Amino acid sequence: MRPPCEIVTQNLLPLIRGMVAQELINHMTQQEVAEKMGVSQPTISSYLKSLATIRAEGEEEYLESNTVKTLVNDIVASTIKNASPEEIIRMICSSCVNLRISGLTCRKHVKSYPGLTAGCQGCLPITDEVLIESRKKVITELLEALSSMERKEDFVKIMPEVLLNICKCLTEPKTIDDIAAFPGRITKIRGKARALLPPEFGASKHIAQILLTINACSPSFNSTINIVNNNKVLRIMENLAIKYYTFPNSEFVKLFKEKKTKKAQAILSELIEPVKVGGIFAILNSGGIGIEPITYLFSNSLQTLIETTFKIADRL
Repeated sequence: MRPPCEIVTQNLLPLIRGMVAQELINHMTQQEVAEKMGVSQPTISSYLKSLATIRAEGEEEYLESNTVKTLVNDIVASTIKNASPEEIIRMICSSCVNLRISGLTCRKHVKSYPGLTAGCQGCLPITDEVLIESRKKVITELLEALSSMERKEDFVKIMPEVLLNICKCLTEPKTIDDIAAFPGRITKIRGKARALLPPEFGASKHIAQILLTINACSPSFNSTINIVNNNKVLRIMENLAIKYYTFPNSEFVKLFKEKKTKKAQAILSELIEPVKVGGIFAILNSGGIGIEPITYLFSNSLQTLIETTFKIADRL
């Protein structure tokens, strides 16, 4: 009898209260913050002390969650505008569901209670049906893609030394917590592609941020995979009529920073716009000293993405 609500109550809610209180103090007095949050002024002080302790310990994963950061910003903005308690509760509960369904809370729950197994769906029946189905669909597609890769002979030929990952996002993703990938990436075991853990939302920061950026430029592209980058792969992509664009590592990093410049956004939009909806294209990081060259393929279909990687593997 230990539902994920324990994780939320013990870890998430205290953190959110502290972060909201700290942000509101930038706009009003501590007493006014207390009134807005419906608690006493000493309670606000305890929220802030608790937050300082959590940050000093540096072990709370929720601190790095984009979903949590977005939630705090939304609560602060709504509180300043005197939003109703019902609206604030809806924000919190909606984010809680996002973090539970194959997300960070789910990971923390499984880690805390060994009796559970990865992929547990015990809390799903009580959550929003549409949200559940959309997330389950993405996870199912990724598992099917993994199964195909595991069966494919010589698939490991296209896997880079830094290993491979494959991502798919929900419709209109807001943060990397809306993008599912394989924790720890997909590795090579006895000449076959293998994943050590099932896919999860928020499991990738690097490749998920890349997909989030591409999707913001063109929402039709919802899937990506990283494979090797060499002259043979370039020739194969040319033969398959796949458009590709190459950037040195320093420029590549600028394009996919979480906070992008207008110049980076303009470059990506110009590259992506000519690609037909339903098409596939690639952006290449040419690497550098100690940086492996990588090819990132993008598509609006996970199946198309996998079929394309199979064609490349067959020709290598």
